Amino acid sequence: MRWDLYVMLLAIWNCLIIPFDVAFEPEKNLLYNVLDRFIDASFIADIVINFRTTFINKKTGIEVIQQGQVAKNYLSTGWFFIDLAASIPFEYVYSFFKGDDENSLDSEQLKLLGLLKLVRLLRLGRIIRYMNFKQGLKIGLMMVQLLSFLVMLVHWIGCVWYLMVRQEGDWVPPKDLDYEARDPDRLWTKTEFYDQDTYSKYATVTYYAILTMMGNELAPRNTLQTVVSAIIIITGAVFSAFIFGNMAALMATMNKKATHFDE
Repeated sequence: MRWDLYVMLLAIWNCLIIPFDVAFEPEKNLLYNVLDRFIDASFIADIVINFRTTFINKKTGIEVIQQGQVAKNYLSTGWFFIDLAASIPFEYVYSFFKGDDENSLDSEQLKLLGLLKLVRLLRLGRIIRYMNFKQGLKIGLMMVQLLSFLVMLVHWIGCVWYLMVRQEGDWVPPKDLDYEARDPDRLWTKTEFYDQDTYSKYATVTYYAILTMMGNELAPRNTLQTVVSAIIIITGAVFSAFIFGNMAALMATMNKKATHFDE
């Protein structure tokens, strides 16, 4: 359980840093590169540990400890291939074979494969169920899990939106739509959004990602932005209903004992 929690913390870090890295391309230092390689090594170690982790036979309810059956179960469930794809640093492998003079955009796109590490977060529900805690604490952890997923979804939406608009440079944050353009020949309104530092731009797109999940306007400038904006609004509405609906159900479960006592 401790190892699964450790792996999940690393997976959460990857799911936050990889979209930010691909979209905003911040400057990297030696510590960042060392940490990145350490996380990849931890995921490879996790694969080895999974080959040595017993499982419960669903038909008999008996714990299977035979090494061959454990390995066969890990391979047959498909988790091995997902974990393997999530552990390989494709961008470094690509750079090694192609060299540094190749198009760097392809290497950045390969980093998106690192989002496969997100699948590891599915273990959290299993770990919470198996924890020897009181029911109220387990429900509290599930609520934290839902809120964390909501924050992560907002983060992804902001990064995806900036990755899309940074190429054309024609998107204007809705707060700047009232500004007058200095050049009358320009087709869009003046904005200082693209002149800001990385973290100011991240704060801006994250703010509008939160508003968009609630159905607010993103002010798209072309057909692609309009389509993506519509998808984001629909996705945000669905996931918001799912998250807050589950939180309401968890609250009802938490208060079930007190309600029964009152009755």
